[in-house]
Amino acid sequence: MTGVQTCALPISARGRFLSQQAAFNSFGGAMLLPLGGVLAAVGWRAPFALYLAAALLLPLLLRLPHGIPGDAHDPATPAQAPRWSAITLVYALALGYMIVFYLMPAQGPFLLRALHANPGLTGLMLGSSTLMAAVTSLVFSRFAGRFDPRRLAGLGMLVVAVGW
Repeated sequence: MTGVQTCALPISARGRFLSQQAAFNSFGGAMLLPLGGVLAAVGWRAPFALYLAAALLLPLLLRLPHGIPGDAHDPATPAQAPRWSAITLVYALALGYMIVFYLMPAQGPFLLRALHANPGLTGLMLGSSTLMAAVTSLVFSRFAGRFDPRRLAGLGMLVVAVGW
């Protein structure tokens, strides 16, 4: 979806779109992760039934248009060479962020189990983290376009680091 928005939206609207996309993804997680914790009390396979919820969207998916018309590229305009050092830095930061971001949902349940917490508490922990991600994503839309994106990315990583 993120790649599609680069073709479909003007640059000025992309920050708001990404903020809303992240918020809706996180609100879904805030609802489904606690439910997964409750289902885990039934059995370890039960939470995987939540993936069937995506099947409900299949009829809507089949009704989507099959393409988005884009602007024609002018062959007279020379293409710029990619800035590989900047791309490598961004990918390295994104990888590091994702590793830290997914440590809590991947390792948190095992830590709570070792502390003899029930699966419902684990689901609550995971749901509350995604709920906060949803709220901060909605707040981000107010800042999108006002500040330098690099500073906002740095601020976001700083907030995650402080939260850990």
